[in-house]
Amino acid sequence: MSDSGENANQASFRRRREAEKIEASLIRSIHIPGERTRIEKRILHQAAEDPSEIVAILLHNYSHENKRIAREVRKLLDRLTEDRKGMMAVLDNIVNSNRDIRDAAVQYLKEKRGIYAITYAAFLEHTELLVALARSKDIPVSDIQALVEISKESFLDGEMMEALKDIAASIDFIKHRHRAADQLKGYVTEMLRMAPDLTRLGVYDERIEEPLKRAINATKMQPLDETKEIIEIRGVESSIRQSLDKMSKAVRASHKIKPTLQVEQMQGDDVMAIVKLRDVMASVTQLTVAGKRSESLHTLQDYIKNDYSEYYSRAKKRVEAGDPSASMTVYVIGLVGLKLASAMMPQTAEDIYQKCYRFYESEPSVHIVPWPEAMRKLMAG
Repeated sequence: MSDSGENANQASFRRRREAEKIEASLIRSIHIPGERTRIEKRILHQAAEDPSEIVAILLHNYSHENKRIAREVRKLLDRLTEDRKGMMAVLDNIVNSNRDIRDAAVQYLKEKRGIYAITYAAFLEHTELLVALARSKDIPVSDIQALVEISKESFLDGEMMEALKDIAASIDFIKHRHRAADQLKGYVTEMLRMAPDLTRLGVYDERIEEPLKRAINATKMQPLDETKEIIEIRGVESSIRQSLDKMSKAVRASHKIKPTLQVEQMQGDDVMAIVKLRDVMASVTQLTVAGKRSESLHTLQDYIKNDYSEYYSRAKKRVEAGDPSASMTVYVIGLVGLKLASAMMPQTAEDIYQKCYRFYESEPSVHIVPWPEAMRKLMAG
């Protein structure tokens, strides 16, 4: 083992031992206010580096028979899961070797993410077991593992249906590979068993070994094609999600009230940016209506990565200085982008709308908020 690997194992061992000490202290100090506060700080400090061990001990005591301990544990879990790493740690404990921790993880996710979390948890546990079995048979699963990780990210982003579809697809893919590997193994075994008889008949010689090797190698490479498209489109979704979230933060940082500048009062560069968006809006809408979700997502991503990024690099100083025209443009582009995404990524769009644009708009949802006035005027023109 390399020095780095050994150091990592030692660090993991130290965190586990520290977590065990913290668990014992938490149980003992629950009735002592000052001591309890000290332990809570210790827990939060330990979790800041790596929440996995701390989350596991909290889940272990999630349904403690002492109701006071259970309440304190849940409060601490709520604090840790405000951070994405903390919630991911809960998700990872769905496959913990301890049944109590697994059950608590599922229960906590159900309370935080709804009833579908139970279905997702069952699929995830099933997938992880199949992956472990595949590794023991030397079946390639690296791409499926990547898809599983993407499904977790979708789950944490609130895109529950996408998460469920991807984890279910992972199960189908890996089952197919198990069957294909067993069939190939049976074929190779049978050929090798028959080799002596075929050799005596003059049918078999060492030349047949090369096609067998090629067949085995081809089977190992083929899986990458099955998941490539799904992984690629989830990457596009993730890129769009991050961009829209970043755009919304720029809006919140530069607007105290909803901008109301008229198109006629806007600067030329700002108007041109919205005109480009109008064309993208038409393309994305047509593709979405036609059921071409992948092409629609790519079109929106291309606009954000290229046209919007170029515009914002020019307008950033004006936006930060509170220029009404530039600020209005960023607001319009952000809201239109969100509405375009809402048909393909409904939960993502709704979450960002509630965190940002709901502050300025009267409508309760991104799905019914009207297109910005500036966009409607340009569309009419």
